[in-house]
Amino acid sequence: MVIPKFEVSNLNLSLEEAEPGETITVTTKVQNVGKIKGTHELELEINGIVEQSEAVTLGGGEITSVSFSVEKDIDGFYSVELGRLTGVFEVVGPKPTTVEATVIRVIDGDTIEVNLEGS
Repeated sequence: MVIPKFEVSNLNLSLEEAEPGETITVTTKVQNVGKIKGTHELELEINGIVEQSEAVTLGGGEITSVSFSVEKDIDGFYSVELGRLTGVFEVVGPKPTTVEATVIRVIDGDTIEVNLEGS
């Protein structure tokens, strides 16, 4: 019996490190290495939970790219699974700003002058 057979390859994450709410694009290639048309259901898992899915229908020998967009708001590492392929990205909050303040001179009743420099 001839059946469609699919291979999923080339998992790519657009970012390995993102800020909370920043979009990470997960892409992969899907190929029907069989001889007849068929449909394959791709399931994107983040930390072991299916978050998105997409049905891909291809004729024998056809190949296509599939993309998913992911946004996470909580700092931490996230594992990505798409078929047997895996990847990891990290969400990191904005880095704290370092500020140096120099008080020039303060006497009762005087105006306070403060110079701030930071990065």
